[in-house]
Amino acid sequence: MCLNNMNSPREIVLFTPTLDAAGGIERNSVNLANALSEHLRVIILTPQGESSGPLTDELSSDVQVDELSSPMMRGIGVLATVPSLIRYFEEYQPDGIISGLRHANLAIQIALRAVPEDIPLVLTFHNDANRLTQDRDRFRRYRSGAIFRGISLLREDDERWVGVSKGVSDSIIDQTGVSPDTITHIYNPVVTERLLNSDFDPPQHPWLTSEHEIPVVLGAKPQPQKNLTLLLEAVALLDCELRVIIVGQGGQTEELEQKAQELDIADEVDILGLVDEIYPYLYHADAFALTSNWEGLSNILIEAMACGTQVVSTDCPSGPSEILQDGEIGYLVEEGDASAVAEGLNNAIDDPYDPTALRNRAQDFSDVTSAEQYLDVIYE
Repeated sequence: MCLNNMNSPREIVLFTPTLDAAGGIERNSVNLANALSEHLRVIILTPQGESSGPLTDELSSDVQVDELSSPMMRGIGVLATVPSLIRYFEEYQPDGIISGLRHANLAIQIALRAVPEDIPLVLTFHNDANRLTQDRDRFRRYRSGAIFRGISLLREDDERWVGVSKGVSDSIIDQTGVSPDTITHIYNPVVTERLLNSDFDPPQHPWLTSEHEIPVVLGAKPQPQKNLTLLLEAVALLDCELRVIIVGQGGQTEELEQKAQELDIADEVDILGLVDEIYPYLYHADAFALTSNWEGLSNILIEAMACGTQVVSTDCPSGPSEILQDGEIGYLVEEGDASAVAEGLNNAIDDPYDPTALRNRAQDFSDVTSAEQYLDVIYE
């Protein structure tokens, strides 16, 4: 569907658990809403108290943000909003709803069962379901399995399901038993015109001046899924001089600092925490390394490519192999292998890919393309 060829006004609600963060899900919501709002009336709907955050300043003035009358609650999260979702959609019937995250998907399914009007619904899945149901934590493992079973049981025949990568879609089929015809994949709306066409000034960091000589590799989110310990182990194996900057929030900062000390590379590692904007770091780093144990798609890998920055990624499920076209562009290395990551980093610095080729591939993950594909799914 071409957005410019739509014959009548449309109204779409994007239901997301929160905008009060600067993560990938929040950025996806903002980018998709902005792209759709060029041609549609778009409402982002959140639980009470979740409608503003670091990225809301980037929302188009054409995007409306509504809050439900109830907040999320500890223990049951967004499921606490089901009564207010029912009231909202009894009073207002859009032409379509796009829901993101499995908890929100289950909540919106339950709510719409109580609403008499038939509203087209698209459920979006952002992570590898097989990995979620194999979590080491028994409670999280049980909770994920229960949510997927609930979503499967509540599925209506006219629902559309979307995974953010082919790997995610395949994992949803594995966990819910739905027919492959039920679910398609639409890549996240990662690349915007601003990201692709801006020359970002260097961030205020002494290692990333415009004329820095020692290569800098960027890592992100110090949390177990991202396995940044593997990145540090790989850097410790290198003979060449290399510095590492890690950005983002997570619970492993102290653990990674201790690991850097043990590996005798503490002077070459800087863990910054949350930064105002990631793009200047991606733009001026020499390489970005994704050492995750699993992903859904990995927005930041695509963002690095859009900046023309060299990328090294573990071949984890799911997303990196699709993004890097099985290693045809960017360095795809074996999951969990520090030596392979070290070799990938060496190659990225010494034998880089053409930055234009990286940027061209990143354009396949544009916000406009994603918006068009979502509309195709809703209005097919």
